[in-house]
Amino acid sequence: THPPVSNNGNVGAPAPAAASMAMEDDAGENNLQTALVETRRQLCGAYCSVAELFLTDLCFEANAEKDCESALQAALELDDPKSSPDAVQAMANLRISQNRGIEAVSYILDAYSRVKVGCEAMADLVGLGIDDGD
Repeated sequence: THPPVSNNGNVGAPAPAAASMAMEDDAGENNLQTALVETRRQLCGAYCSVAELFLTDLCFEANAEKDCESALQAALELDDPKSSPDAVQAMANLRISQNRGIEAVSYILDAYSRVKVGCEAMADLVGLGIDDGD
């Protein structure tokens, strides 16, 4: 194969139109990826909201516990471990409400690990994280 030749005859340099199209394709792919991540985040949040309804206002409905569990399983499938702790926190709430505290611990620890850095930074910012020896 031969090196690409640009419109102005320079060997090895891609044609400006081709480079521009490649950049547009990359930008479009990035936008699509961003939209997909945001849609998954929103769906996860919606499933968490449904689950919270079954844990509170709808707790006496037939199959409330099963429907809550199903909503949380769907939320956990969409959950991004680098994102909001909502899904794992809601699952911990369900396990606690079921008197299954031991199973809730891993969800609680996961939720805490997701917010720990932010909580510590905020505590330092307002002076709560500083140990002055008293």
